[in-house]
Amino acid sequence: MARLIRVPHLASLLVVTCAREIDDLIAHPSLARAFARKGPLLNRLLVAGLDRQFRHHGDVLPAFRPKEDPSRVAAQRQLFARLDALSERGVWPSAPVTEMGRYVATGADRRNAEAALAYAVAWPFIGSASASTEDDAYKPLGRHLWRLHRRTALAREPASPRGLALRLAGLDRRARATILDHVGGDLYGLHAVEITLANARTILEAMREAMSGIPEGAPATGASLAWAAIRTAPERVVRQTGATSLTLPGVDGRIPPHTLVLLQMRRSLGPDLASGYEFASRHWSACPARRFVMGLFTAVAEAALALKSAEVAP
Repeated sequence: MARLIRVPHLASLLVVTCAREIDDLIAHPSLARAFARKGPLLNRLLVAGLDRQFRHHGDVLPAFRPKEDPSRVAAQRQLFARLDALSERGVWPSAPVTEMGRYVATGADRRNAEAALAYAVAWPFIGSASASTEDDAYKPLGRHLWRLHRRTALAREPASPRGLALRLAGLDRRARATILDHVGGDLYGLHAVEITLANARTILEAMREAMSGIPEGAPATGASLAWAAIRTAPERVVRQTGATSLTLPGVDGRIPPHTLVLLQMRRSLGPDLASGYEFASRHWSACPARRFVMGLFTAVAEAALALKSAEVAP
């Protein structure tokens, strides 16, 4: 059951952790992604933080625009086609994939693996998608992208003193501008480095944990690194109710105006849920990177299993 946290004049938050209820609410027509700085004090403070994350130079990023926004629809469709085409080719940047596979298999060189991951996630947007990367030339850019990602992630933490310092100094905005320079001004490329990369790191660490649980000398199997075993979802997805109170599925009573709805997707993701839930695949807000992300980590798993097999071969 969803939990309504309401303190008059201070907060009105609806926390949803049940996968079925999240699936009902994530595309509910009464819940918006266009956040208004209205409602109780805490809500307005949280919306201010979301606004900083979801906007660039005053414009809402394409991934966070409303369902009916024609520019969002067109951009989403184009990105689906672009990333699906890369996935169908099945050609990935070879050196970064090998580096990540080595980390998954051995646990060595985590920082190199993070640089490889940052490069691979940004790869479709940095002008190198037409060729596989055969050497370590990607590493300086990968390391730089990783540092920029960490800076913007820290700046989004509302309770972090360092995050506050970054925001006050405008360093998060400068980091964003630098990321955009690297991805050719593509706002979806910015989203990939800021948001997708955070989820991708969780997946990479899940792969490493799964591999480390295999006894020394025992053969590794593909099942340990299958998508169902290593997938993740966004930590939370946020929506907001409108200017009037309303009722919602799975919630007792009426929801106050301008309530923030926190859909705890990562917490709700269980092994019994069908593949695609983590990408909101059944809904209009579906992530266009679904096939790309799954294909990339399939390649990493293959590299890791090959290295592990070579270690245990007689």
